[in-house]
Amino acid sequence: MKIIKFLFVIFILVASALLYVWQSIHQIELSYQILQREKIINNLVDQNRILKYNVAQLKSPSYLERKVLAKHTGLKYTKPIVIISESKKENLLSSEFTKTTFFWHKVNRLISRIFSGRSEAEAKP
Repeated sequence: MKIIKFLFVIFILVASALLYVWQSIHQIELSYQILQREKIINNLVDQNRILKYNVAQLKSPSYLERKVLAKHTGLKYTKPIVIISESKKENLLSSEFTKTTFFWHKVNRLISRIFSGRSEAEAKP
């Protein structure tokens, strides 16, 4: 009779241990599933935000005006034009600007020649 009680207690302990391990494994699997679904939800929310922005942009009056003008008249908007007036000061400034840009262009070419190392890197037969 004592052996049957002992085996019954051992059976209950082993069954409860197996149940505990199964619950832990199931809990970990569920947490992984939750993380995957959260990632999917975050991606969908980001896509939704992008789509809402695109819809708002497409509904904007300026966009619609450009599309209607382009469709009906064949005209396109151009980039804004900067008008430069000539004066002596501006001519002096522009000549100084070209001199400095020419100088920096030379410096840039010199640096690129130093670091390119083409003659050393080329294979000679």
